[in-house]
Amino acid sequence: MKLSRNVALSCEILAAHKLRTLLSVTGIVVGIATVVLIVSAGRGAEKQILDRIRDMGTNLIVVNAGQTRVIAGRQRQTATVTTLEIDDAEAIAQQCPTVALVAPAMSKRLSARWQDGNANTSVVGTTPQGFRIRNIEIASGRLFDAEEDRARRRVAVLGPTAAANLFGLTDPTALQFRIGSVTFEDIGLNARKGMDAKGFDQDDLILVPLGSAMRRLFNVDHIDTVYIQARNADLLEQAEEEIRELLRQRHRIRDKPDDFTIQNQATLLATERETAQSMTLLVGSVGAISLSVGGIGILAVMLISVRE
Repeated sequence: MKLSRNVALSCEILAAHKLRTLLSVTGIVVGIATVVLIVSAGRGAEKQILDRIRDMGTNLIVVNAGQTRVIAGRQRQTATVTTLEIDDAEAIAQQCPTVALVAPAMSKRLSARWQDGNANTSVVGTTPQGFRIRNIEIASGRLFDAEEDRARRRVAVLGPTAAANLFGLTDPTALQFRIGSVTFEDIGLNARKGMDAKGFDQDDLILVPLGSAMRRLFNVDHIDTVYIQARNADLLEQAEEEIRELLRQRHRIRDKPDDFTIQNQATLLATERETAQSMTLLVGSVGAISLSVGGIGILAVMLISVRE
């Protein structure tokens, strides 16, 4: 009986002070909505990061020449290392039973020109297996094949961003353009992939056969990356160990640190998920504390009003 009387009295007081009641309710609603939005935004950002990592390739393992460090949020090679070679990639394909596909690659930023257009973009030399490993699909035209790679043909597949920067609104298929001082023919445009987890634009690149890149553009006999696809996701850790042991033997490394860096997709996914969850928890905690402080303030005002 006493509880019902208190409830009725409280309703009368709230009705008698409509503006104060409205402001209090608005403050609570806005606080709760803010916390919900912050947590939802954090979960959305986490999903977006994980999707970008999965878009980089399927069951992916990446071997980089030299040791890499994260500087300003991006991985950078600390020194130029020339010990990683095409023969290493072939040995991985032949001697590692957990590996399904291997694609050596070499990349460098170069200037591309067509008529009056000029664009500084990433030129990536790779083999046809690299398209399958990196989940690169064609939007128009075609991809280069193994025969064109062996013959060191001067053909190229452009990313959407590189094509727009260089050709504008013109369809680049079958057009000839220059990378540095070498003429290439565009044979296709790959499907848009967007930014990767590290903030790189995966569409701002030109893909060319590895032999053409090493001989005609870069003039090198080494590579800087090997993209590897494990037979399934459960074998990523085992494949990484096999690759590390094989490369250490081939590079004759005994008591010295590795002259390469290996990253597998499972480790990268776990790291990025943990980072995203920590950020979501931090932001959500700040929002919850703010809501609690606001709620206590509203409670104090309402309690004083009831006591009066």
